[in-house]
Amino acid sequence: MADDGLEGVDPQLLVGAEEESEDGDEVCIDDFHAAVERVNTTALGGALSEAEQARLYGLFMRVEQGLAPATPPTELHHDQWEAWEGTNTLTREEAQSEYVSTARLAAKRSAASEVESEQQPLPPGLIEQLEASGFKASDQSVLGAVAGGATSELDVFSAARDGNLDALMRSLPADANAVDDQGLSPLHHAVDAEQAASVRALLEARADLACVDHQRLMPLHYAAMLANEEIVRLLVKAGAPLDVQDEDGATPVEMGLESGLSRSVFAAAETPES
Repeated sequence: MADDGLEGVDPQLLVGAEEESEDGDEVCIDDFHAAVERVNTTALGGALSEAEQARLYGLFMRVEQGLAPATPPTELHHDQWEAWEGTNTLTREEAQSEYVSTARLAAKRSAASEVESEQQPLPPGLIEQLEASGFKASDQSVLGAVAGGATSELDVFSAARDGNLDALMRSLPADANAVDDQGLSPLHHAVDAEQAASVRALLEARADLACVDHQRLMPLHYAAMLANEEIVRLLVKAGAPLDVQDEDGATPVEMGLESGLSRSVFAAAETPES
């Protein structure tokens, strides 16, 4: 099912439903329509799982058409009707909010996943050729320019992301708080790749828990989006702040709840390190 699953639907079904909310909900309606447009007109669909796409379709129909009928309309595939029927327990406002939240989380995951693909290593043999000419691998002014500004920092980022503890420890504690051109620290990379061992090593090296990327996302925001309970607990126990908001005003706790985590996961005192 692509995007929000609207293929094959009778266009008449997509006519906006009668407004159910008061003027105070106008902004939420605008956010919802903007999220629908983003899902349908950008590459965001590629960051959505099949289950998320089905859920977005159901939420869309709940907002635009109201409650799903008791039996599938002839215009809909059975799985489309099931996705719609699965939102009947939500109010229209709740469906709007969940749609917007799901689209925003997918956008953040998509942005984060682009980082690794943008950081290309030097071609095989190039470092050896440069070193043979008298340059050292640690020479930021030359090798850094060739590699797009990342040499030893790229090493620590890659080691953190790959869970390569031997390589990571060689860069710590000196590079614990290095930042790449995307504004990501080694801790961001470790959390994004769900490498708990790398996270522990970086915490022991006193990595900055409150560092933010270009979207004002801390490593704890990443862990919450990924619903990785183990890493959330590690970061919270280490003292990661819970009230820092990203560019959309969302805190890690709010993201975690949207991703299915329990609020108790963020209570460091209640849970021992795993």
